[in-house]
Amino acid sequence: MKWKWAILATTCLPCWACKFKVPVTREHAIPVDTAALGLWKPLRADIEKGERDASESLLVLKFSDTEYVVEYRSKHGAMYVRVYPVKVGDARLVQLQIIGSSDGRSLADMLPDVHTGQYDLASYRVKDDVLEIKMLSETALPVYYESSEELRDAVLRGLSSAKFFLAPMRFERVKHKHEKPQDF
Repeated sequence: MKWKWAILATTCLPCWACKFKVPVTREHAIPVDTAALGLWKPLRADIEKGERDASESLLVLKFSDTEYVVEYRSKHGAMYVRVYPVKVGDARLVQLQIIGSSDGRSLADMLPDVHTGQYDLASYRVKDDVLEIKMLSETALPVYYESSEELRDAVLRGLSSAKFFLAPMRFERVKHKHEKPQDF
């Protein structure tokens, strides 16, 4: 089982590993975007180019009026993330906090030798049933911040940089045929 997490760590943790010890904001009163809810799979074109793996999926569920729970699944297992919309200046972002893995381990359990924070940031958009997620680049803000105010100020300064976010991960909505519910 340990080899699975080594693979998971090299394939999806560069995108999902949390960087900050403090959140950009402790308040999260922005409602979830219902357009982002549902089951998503990588775009076929991205799979064909080798940028994404066909086994990946993203399940975005509404946890509360202001929070999502996201399951990122690949052939190596699943990761569960608490996500909530935040606003930094005029930028609408989402703040991520890894909850754990499909075998019940936390991020600290998965990577005990790596210093990781609890929070990360991303931008996203949904257009024409395509969900595009841009994770914050690891080089965008290389310093660990002690307060939310320091982090928010650094984010505001960095948002105008073209290299602030990584290349987008693109997912298309999985459309289910309308089927008659089965009796249990």
